[in-house]
Amino acid sequence: MRLVPPTQDNPYAAPQAELLHSPEVRGRVWRDGKLLRLEKGAQLPQRCVRCNAPAEVHIDRKLCWHSPWWALLIFAGVLTYAIVALIVRKRADVRIRPCDEHARARRRTLLGLGALALFGVVACIWAPVGLRGTGVLLGAVLPLVAFFVGQRRSSVLQPVRIDKEEAVLKGASEEYLASLERRAA
Repeated sequence: MRLVPPTQDNPYAAPQAELLHSPEVRGRVWRDGKLLRLEKGAQLPQRCVRCNAPAEVHIDRKLCWHSPWWALLIFAGVLTYAIVALIVRKRADVRIRPCDEHARARRRTLLGLGALALFGVVACIWAPVGLRGTGVLLGAVLPLVAFFVGQRRSSVLQPVRIDKEEAVLKGASEEYLASLERRAA
């Protein structure tokens, strides 16, 4: 992020972030407080959403969201909730751009969680006879833990709301948000 010096009119004015526009940016992308808003089909700037550094790599994500009120259906049964959640969910395709450093950190996290899941499966299969129950427990729990932790840790941006026209996401850094325009919704 490049800071623009204060104007000659007010030398005490705080520096403001220069708005970064990339020729690849398509559609409306703007900030709304600490949230990132974008029209469906819009492209994010070629900047890391974690640190605002230039980014060459990209991660294509299909983000899904449904109202949290639908979670009350879990009391009617997990299968009922799962079916209804699949029907009412809204989707947005987003190309997230991490810098090289954050892309490597994400890869390391996913590899570590994959190794944890594999260890659980191996512990289940090759547990000694006296520890067979512990091995089965590890084989059931560790892959589930790796899956859910991986879902949280690998998603750079999380959806707050998705509707027909736009997606509202959280998780972008303040530096990245400062490089975007502020627009009213």
